Order: sequence, then C-alpha cells, then structure tokens
Amino acid sequence: MFYVFSAASIVIVIVFYGVSFISEDKKVQQVQRTGKVTYVGKARIGDSWELTDYNGKPYGSKNLEGKYYLIYFGFTRCPDVCPMSMYKIANTVKYLKSCSESRFFDIEVIFVSCDPDRDSLDRIKNYCNIFDANIKGVTGNSNEDPNLKAMLKNFKIHSSKIYLSEEEEKKEQEVLKGFIGDSKMSILSENDKREKTAIEAEGKGDQGRLENMNYSMDHTIVTYLFGQKNNFLTYLSSNMNADEMKQICLDEILSDLHKSIS
Repeated sequence: MFYVFSAASIVIVIVFYGVSFISEDKKVQQVQRTGKVTYVGKARIGDSWELTDYNGKPYGSKNLEGKYYLIYFGFTRCPDVCPMSMYKIANTVKYLKSCSESRFFDIEVIFVSCDPDRDSLDRIKNYCNIFDANIKGVTGNSNEDPNLKAMLKNFKIHSSKIYLSEEEEKKEQEVLKGFIGDSKMSILSENDKREKTAIEAEGKGDQGRLENMNYSMDHTIVTYLFGQKNNFLTYLSSNMNADEMKQICLDEILSDLHKSIS
C-alpha cells in the first residue's frame, strides 16, 4: 500500500512539475512574442557643454554644478509645441520651488535655442521672460556652431530646417500669437525689426539672417531632468501634463538626494 501511494505521489509530482515547466515555457514564448524587454541602468544622455547665454556671456554645465535643472531644446518661432512645453516647465519649477522639500535643493531651467540663425540673444531673453523670468536661455553662434551641434548630439536631439512658403510662415506665427498673446508677440516682433534695421544699417555682416527666413524647425521634443553632478535623471515626454511632470520631478530629485546621503 505504501509503495502504491509513493508511486502515485511520484506520478503526481512529475505531472505537476511537467505542467509547471510547460507553463513557464509558454510564458517565455509569450514574452518573446510580445517583444517585452527589460532594461537595466540609464541611457547616456548629456555631457559637458558651453554655449552663450542671452546676456552674451559663456554659460554651460559648469555653471549648473550643485543644482538640479530641467533643460529643453526648441526655437522661439515654434508655433505650438515649444510654448506648450515651456508653460508646463515653468509651472513645474514654480511648484518645485514652493514645496516644503525645496529647502534641500536648487532647481533651474535652461532653454536651448537650436535656431540661432534666427533667434537673437535679445529675442531669446524676451521669449524666456514670457514664461518665467528665471529661465536661462542659451544658444550657439549659428545653427552650424560646432559647440551647439556637439551638445545636440550628446543630448540625443535631432534638429533640422523645414522650409516654408511666406504664407505658411505667417500662419505659424499666428498660431504662436494665439498661445502667448498679442502683447508678448509684439515684443518678439520688435526684436526682429531692431535686428533687421541694425543689419541693414551696417550694410555688411550676417546678411544671410535676412534671407531664407521662412522655415520651421523639426526637432526632438523632450525635457530632461539633470542632477547636481550634471547627471541625467529622467526624461519628460511632451504628452505629460503639468501635474505628472511635477510629481515625477519631485520623486526623482528626492530619490537622488537620498542616494547622495546614503
């Protein structure tokens, strides 16, 4: 009787584990079919960089050591995505600076113009002020500036011109005016008029800035959060709302602070 019971037990055990093995195999096949991939670590995004800020002074990663910062790449003539992103970033930083945990960290915002061919320093400054006077705007000497191109590459940012007709350009600027308002749009327009007058008065220099101005920029739309050691923490996609951005940024900053003291 004991032998029969043992044999039955063995059969049951074999059947059980056989089913388990089959189930696990099916799970593996299922994972393979769905293309599920597990990633370990973080992407290598960013590196040391230095451009020119809207006051005409060198500004780069060294200036940001010891601070957390959000960095966004765009251009001041962007009709919709950039202003929407900048409003969300400004609201996020306002929240982070007002929360009780803010006594433990400093947070900055950097706007990088990937279109210095049209974005003068004055225009960048006025553009940043539309959203928050504390946003620091930086750019290169031209769209082909080696320092700017190296930064875009290191931050995994694609940027290229898409030429438009004069009518298409006007429509894009009307959309931008709808986002930022007539009064703020007029400030940017005045920047353009002053710059054009200055170039024409010189009768030389960068005349190319007055030519082929009807274009848009195709660029990667993403906001990055960096840590106190210029270390990449996370990215914030353009489809996130302001509340999601606030919570993710605060969680990432507090997690990074905890790691630094543990």
